[in-house]
Amino acid sequence: KKDFVLDKIKQSSIFVIGGAKSNFNPQEIDILRQFLEEGGSMLIFQGEGGDAKYNTNLNEFLKDYGITFHGDSVVRTSYFKYPHPKECFIDTMKVHPEFLRSIKNVNKQKKIDLLDNDDDDTGDDALLKIIYPFGQSLDTKENVSVIFNSGIIAYPLNRPLCAVTTSKSGKGKLCVIGSLRFIDNDYIDKEENRKVMEGLIKWLLGLINP
Repeated sequence: KKDFVLDKIKQSSIFVIGGAKSNFNPQEIDILRQFLEEGGSMLIFQGEGGDAKYNTNLNEFLKDYGITFHGDSVVRTSYFKYPHPKECFIDTMKVHPEFLRSIKNVNKQKKIDLLDNDDDDTGDDALLKIIYPFGQSLDTKENVSVIFNSGIIAYPLNRPLCAVTTSKSGKGKLCVIGSLRFIDNDYIDKEENRKVMEGLIKWLLGLINP
């Protein structure tokens, strides 16, 4: 924390916060805001239980951008492939159509814009399968693009699990995922988790542009 200064984090192409376990003081929250508003890219993970379980206050920062951690647990309502009910195999979720096109290489004459909430169908060939382990859902506002939700098999139903938005200045990019273990060694190569993360990182790096 002693090195948590703006000049330090501005050296990163993507600033990642994964499972923070202490509170950010007002000065540190201001640093995060400034980093984002000046054009930085940020990726934030947190597991089930939210801020209360992790003894942190990330929602204090996130609420200004229309995304907050809900603090619940996402579980699968019936057994399939994975033994623990919190190891949620999800293949019935609603997925952002442009994100699907970008990671599935679906051909369409349209720019890939993750901030466009166009709801058209990409067809059965673009279905996405993920494992969402020991995660929570998100609360989102209208200015936020939900990348994928919990679908109709996991509970709670049809809740946002991953969302993206831009800063108020329009320069910075923010991606939030409610599962800390989504990319750990036990799960990154299960189903299409790696493909999802590669797509999100490309967006954060500006390789997929609005």
